[in-house]
Amino acid sequence: MSDVFAQVKVPAQAKYILPIRLFLAGIAVRMDFPAETIEDIKMAAAEACSILMAGAAEAEALCCNTAEQADHSLRIDLCLEGKVLPGEADDISRAILEAMADECTFDYQQGVCRGITICFKN
Repeated sequence: MSDVFAQVKVPAQAKYILPIRLFLAGIAVRMDFPAETIEDIKMAAAEACSILMAGAAEAEALCCNTAEQADHSLRIDLCLEGKVLPGEADDISRAILEAMADECTFDYQQGVCRGITICFKN
């Protein structure tokens, strides 16, 4: 795996999901992903952020780290910093995310989703 090559940290508020989507779209364009995959990346990012935001009432920040893998795939790590509360499980968002991404893992700590890693192959 490669080191993080781009990262962004925004307040843990729903209105900052759009900048994260645009940030990831820009990286995917630079990595020469096809247009339809870039749209999938943007939608998957929004779904992942929605899952995380369910418990973000007291979180301080939403962090997005990206890394290019040796096989030219894009790994995206999204996580919340600060206090995370149990949120409503959104099974639809989770199913959409798992269907869109080539790989998807969820980091649950004490029943609370604190982070999501998604990977898209180019």
